[in-house]
Amino acid sequence: MFRDYYFFNAGDHGGILVAVKYFKSNGETRELLYSTDEGETWYKHNFHVEDLRIYGLMTEPGENTTIFTMFGSATGRHQWLIVKVDLSKAFGKLHSSLLGLKYIL
Repeated sequence: MFRDYYFFNAGDHGGILVAVKYFKSNGETRELLYSTDEGETWYKHNFHVEDLRIYGLMTEPGENTTIFTMFGSATGRHQWLIVKVDLSKAFGKLHSSLLGLKYIL
């Protein structure tokens, strides 16, 4: 599954793992991967309507957070974008429809 370079991070004391493709490995992406079962199963979610170049993945301060922040830029020109994703609703819900996803331009 992870054949290219990815940024990884953990939230909620390790209860949720998140991965997003590093743009230099294979171009841009709009796809976020997450797991709530210690990496046994990974779910895909489109976090933006267009592909972005992702330069980093961070969590908010605190070990129990489920909020992840990605920073990158759009394709074609460098303009900083910050994408904030709250995965608190990923626990115990249908993974095909995450709520609470936001992006900030």
